[in-house]
Amino acid sequence: MFRLSLPICMNSKGGAPQIIPGDALVSRPGPVLVMAVRDALALLERDSKGMPWCETAPKDRYRRKLIALAFLAPELQKAVFEGRYIARLTLALLLSFEMPLSWADPKKLLTQYLID
Repeated sequence: MFRLSLPICMNSKGGAPQIIPGDALVSRPGPVLVMAVRDALALLERDSKGMPWCETAPKDRYRRKLIALAFLAPELQKAVFEGRYIARLTLALLLSFEMPLSWADPKKLLTQYLID
């Protein structure tokens, strides 16, 4: 028996599935990821010192998962805004991670998807 494994992923752009190399670079910042991080940041309020806080947890499950993106390390947020990640990093994949409380831990988890 012969088995062939290729580093590809299925990605849906505008409803049309595409097969892309697993380590393909994005050509520009993905609007879905950018909007998700912006929406997550908008869910937070700022105190008098500019520190983020949230008085109550978001009511729906999607926003509760989304708000975790607001607490990604600044370098990871910057990578999303600049488009420095590989194409297989999608919003669904990002939201599927259980985000650790320490910035160092998500960096270890997500650096395989980032481009220096």
